[in-house]
Amino acid sequence: MMKKVVTILMVVLGVLAISQLMAQETKKICRIQVFATKDRPQADSYAQQLISQGYSPVVVRQRDKWWEVKVGEFKNYADTLYLKNAMRKGAFPDAFISKDDVTSPGASIISLSAQELKIEPLFKDAIKKQWKPVTTKLLVGTEMATVQYQRPQVSPEILRADNNTLSEQDLFNKALSYSRKAEAEQAKSALQAFLQRFPRSERVPRVKLHLAYWTFKDSTDAEAEQKFKEVKQGYPNREEAGEAALRIGYIKLRNKDKDSALREFEEVARGLVKASDEVRLEAMLRCAKMYHASNERVRALQAYRECAEITDRTAFDPNVHLEIAGLYMEIARSGAGSLDDCIEECDRVLACEDGPITALATALQMKAESYYFKQDYDQSIAIANEVLKKYNSVRPMAMLAQFYAGMSLLAKDHYYEAAEAYNRVVERFSDADNLPGNNLRSAAKIYQAKAFIKLRMLDRARKLLQEIDDADLGDRLRQQKSELLRLLSQ
Repeated sequence: MMKKVVTILMVVLGVLAISQLMAQETKKICRIQVFATKDRPQADSYAQQLISQGYSPVVVRQRDKWWEVKVGEFKNYADTLYLKNAMRKGAFPDAFISKDDVTSPGASIISLSAQELKIEPLFKDAIKKQWKPVTTKLLVGTEMATVQYQRPQVSPEILRADNNTLSEQDLFNKALSYSRKAEAEQAKSALQAFLQRFPRSERVPRVKLHLAYWTFKDSTDAEAEQKFKEVKQGYPNREEAGEAALRIGYIKLRNKDKDSALREFEEVARGLVKASDEVRLEAMLRCAKMYHASNERVRALQAYRECAEITDRTAFDPNVHLEIAGLYMEIARSGAGSLDDCIEECDRVLACEDGPITALATALQMKAESYYFKQDYDQSIAIANEVLKKYNSVRPMAMLAQFYAGMSLLAKDHYYEAAEAYNRVVERFSDADNLPGNNLRSAAKIYQAKAFIKLRMLDRARKLLQEIDDADLGDRLRQQKSELLRLLSQ
C-alpha cells in the first residue's frame, strides 16, 4: 500500500514538474534568430561563437527538423528591435525577430540600446571561465528540445559598491542591471548619480531617457511628458530624441489627445526628429494605424506601403503586407479599387512559407473572402476549405473561413450545404467570445435562416431568428432579421 502511495506521489510530482517546464517554455518573449541548421553540433558551435562575442542569453531550439540559434530574452518589442538592428549592421545581416514570440510594440517601460545589451569587454574573461551551458529537456513533444545559455549577472561587488566610487562604465552597467530587475529606487539612484558625476558623458542622453521612463512608470503623465521633452529638445542630434518624441506621442494618445499624438508620430516618421531606423519605423506604423482608424484609407495605404519598402529591404514583415491587403479590400469594396490587389498582397505573405502561422492563416482567409466578393464562389469555397484543413488551430481565421464558405454556397443556391456550413460556425466555434465573436455567429444564424426559408423549413427559420439577440447585431443585420421575420409572418 505504501509503495502504491509513493508511486502515485512521484507521478503527480513528475506531472507538476513537466507542467512547470511547459509553462516556462510557452511564456511569450522576444528573441532574435540568427542561424538555422539541421546539424545540431553546428548549431551548438555557432551558439558558442555568439557567447564568445558577448551576446546573451543564447538559445538553441529545435523546430521540426531544424535547429534554430536565437539571441536575447526580452519582454517587449522595442528592446528586441534595438538588438536586431545592431546585429544586422554587424555580422548578422539576416537576423530577424521571432514573430511568434513578439509582444505588442509600444509597451516598453525600460528600453535598452544595442550597446547596453552586449556584455562589456571587461567581463569577457569571466564569461569564458564561468559560463557553462545548462541543458533543459522540455517534455512537450518529441520535436521540442532547448539548450539555454544563461547570462551571468553584473558582479555583486559592483552592485554593492557606492555610486560615488564606481567608474563611468560600471555605474552605467549598475543602473541598467537594476532597471532590468525593475528595482526602481536602486536604478534611479544610480542613474541620478551618473548625471551628477559624469555630466559630459556620451551616455547622458540615454541615462536621461531611462529616468524619463521611470518617471512615466512612477509619476503622472504630465511629469513624464516633461522629462521626455527635455530629452527631445535637449539632444536633437541624438537618436534618443526620436524615442522621446515617440513616447510623448503615446502619452498624448493615452490621454485621448489624438491630434497632438499624431503630430509627434509624424515628426519622427518624416525624419524631422533624429531617430533610429526602428523607432522611425514604429512611428510610421503608428501613423498608418491612426490614418486607418480615421477612415483615411488612401493615406493609410500609402503609409503602410512606405513601411513595406523599408521592411522588405531588411526582413519581410507579413503583418505590414496584411494591413495593405486589408486596405485594398476595403477600398475595392467601396468601389474605388480592385480585389486583385488584395489577392496579390496575400500571395506575397503566403510565399513566405516559414512565416508565422497566424499570418499565413490570415492571408489565406482573406483570399477566400476576396474571391467571394469577386463572385468566384468555387475558388472561394476551395480556399476556405484549405484554411480549415491547414489552419484550423488558428480559430479566428477558421471561423471566418467557415462563414465565407457558407456565403459562397448560399450564393450558388446550394441551400442545404450552406445551412450546414453556417451551423458549423455556430456549433464548432461556440467558445469564440474572443474570436470574431457573437456578431459573426448571429450573422451565420441569419443566413442559415435564409437557407431554411429557401428549403421551405419555415419553423426552423423562425425559431433560429427568435434566438438571436439584437444586441449582437449591427444595423444592417438587424434590418435583415426584421425583414425575414416579416416574410415569415405573411
